[in-house]
Amino acid sequence: MTRLLNRDVRIITDAFTIDARTAAGERQPLLKLTFDVTKTLDRSANTASLSIWNLSENSRSWLQEKGLEVSIEAGYVEERNQIFKGDIANATITREAVDWIVALELGDGTAALQSSRVNLSLRGPQKMGAVLQKVAETLGLDTGNLKEKVASDGARSVLKELINSIVLSGKSADVLEDVAAAMGLSYSVQDKGLLFRAPGEAVSGPAIELNDSKGLLGSPEVGEKGIVSARSLLNGRIKPGVLIDLESLLISGQYLVQKVKHVGDTWGAQWETEMEMAEA
Repeated sequence: MTRLLNRDVRIITDAFTIDARTAAGERQPLLKLTFDVTKTLDRSANTASLSIWNLSENSRSWLQEKGLEVSIEAGYVEERNQIFKGDIANATITREAVDWIVALELGDGTAALQSSRVNLSLRGPQKMGAVLQKVAETLGLDTGNLKEKVASDGARSVLKELINSIVLSGKSADVLEDVAAAMGLSYSVQDKGLLFRAPGEAVSGPAIELNDSKGLLGSPEVGEKGIVSARSLLNGRIKPGVLIDLESLLISGQYLVQKVKHVGDTWGAQWETEMEMAEA
């Protein structure tokens, strides 16, 4: 298998950007940094840890601000993708010998899922799509593919209209789950945007091929409940909900990604994507 070289990474914050290349595309010295990103189709917030060595004092100060937005893009010169977008939940700064290390814990929509509340009194007949949108907007996140889902009636079991008046009150994340379920949908937060899906449904876009010549590392394994675990060269296109066309000696077929983990070290060997998948 031909391994892609020329790793590429970019860290974008509201205050500054860390980039492996100049605007002209020329490689430049890169700070040591490590990342560990975990994303799932669950309603709980996706998380990431990011450590950066020897930032300037001003940059270290900036990153102590909770709620600051941080995006991680990673891959190779041929293709770099956003693998995480979220906000700083916690920041610690330590010194080891001559090195200053900033360690960030990031959450994707964590504050919105934990603290947002809804209090709506809706009178008379209501289209369920409109109700779903009103509740979703109280989270303060990008509504993602909501309009597409409502317009296409893409759920397998759709309650289209409420006949009677209704009062919706409580934690926005909980109310949204109930309303979505009434339409045959579930939701998760992906890169600060909402993703609505019917059971077993994949996100739009072609399936990603994964085999010995296209990034697959080692041999996939089948675990409990038929969940397949696999590893690949770091691939930011692999996200929760995408389809994988898997081809290996023992396991082949089309699978839906349930959980993905991207890990990287700009000064080390680690630059991989791990995934858990269910048969599509």
